[in-house]
This record gives sequence, structure tokens and C-alpha cells, in this order.
Amino acid sequence: MNSFLPRLVAVILLFCAVPALAFEPCPICGGRVTGLHKVKDDRSREPKNYDFFNRSICGMMDMMNAGAVICTRCWMGSRWDEESWKRGTRDLDTFVPPLAKEIRNFPAKPDDPAYCRLFDGANLTDYLEFDWDDSHFARHAAFREYCKKHDLIMEMHGDTADSFFGKTVVVTDIEQAKPSEMGLTWPVSLVVKTKPKALYAK
Repeated sequence: MNSFLPRLVAVILLFCAVPALAFEPCPICGGRVTGLHKVKDDRSREPKNYDFFNRSICGMMDMMNAGAVICTRCWMGSRWDEESWKRGTRDLDTFVPPLAKEIRNFPAKPDDPAYCRLFDGANLTDYLEFDWDDSHFARHAAFREYCKKHDLIMEMHGDTADSFFGKTVVVTDIEQAKPSEMGLTWPVSLVVKTKPKALYAK
């Protein structure tokens, strides 16, 4: 009977330790990964990852039901059924490691862009996106030249891009980028991204 108690305590301690041992370190920064449901969202501040902390009841439940996990250092998140990890935030200076310099310095800050990172299991892509309409046309030439100079890809995303063109519209080499002249209606977003780069040396 006396030997039963230590065994019971050992079993309890083992089960308590399992959640902490359940996840491997973050593949991007090596930080601690935990279940999304264990992380508190501070609603007085910008979400650490708006792809996962979207602040709608249904959205958060969907994420949790999908077994979402998140890194508590770089705040990249993933679902159990996906190999990819992603993060989106307007807080430019909180990425670990820092966002690509070309994305950080892109001349779009007055438009309050969202900064994002995607890791597909092998390659890392940094990008930014913001709403785009005809009022931005005067800046398109400068954006296009910046992308060419820094080897970035500029695309238009949106439901009408899919319905009119069957795919995302790459506009890096397009002289006229007025959505109305391209047959696009809103909402349309402009996405500027780096070419995918291998995260780990082969």
C-alpha cells in the first residue's frame, strides 16, 4: 500500500508534463510552441497574430477546434492539419527573425499595411498587403520600380481577380494598375512579397 502512493504521484506528474512536451520547438525561431487556447489575447493591443487571434467568437472557436498551435516567441501559428505556419500583424518590429529589409522599407506606410510571414514547411516568404483602389494609381509606378529594384513580386488579390482572371494578378510589369480599368471591383488588395527562400540550408 505504501508503494502505491509514490506510483500514483509519478503518474500524475507524468500526465501534467505531457502538454509541455507535446510540441516541438518552433521551426522558424526555435521558440516554445503551445496550444492557441492556452495563450491570452490582450485586446488592448494589436493582435500578435491576426490570422489566429481574429477576435471573433466563431473564428477563435474554428481555430481552436482545428488544433491551432502558436509560438510564444515569434507568434507564428499553425493548425494540426497544415504544414504551413503564418503570421500577420501591423506591428512591423515584432518579427523574429526580422522581416526582410526590402519589405520593411517598402514605401507604403501611409496606407497602414499588414505585414505577414509564411513558412510552407521548407521556404519562408515575407510580404505586406494593403487595400488598393484607383486613388493609389499615382503611386503604382514608384511601387513597381521599387519591386523591380529589390526583386519583389507585386500582386493583386481579391474575389474579382479570381473571377476575371482565374488567378491572382501579377502586376509587377503592368504599366496600368487601375483596378477599374482591369475589370476589378473592390475589395482588392495589393500584395508585395519576397520570392520564397529556403529557411534551412540543404
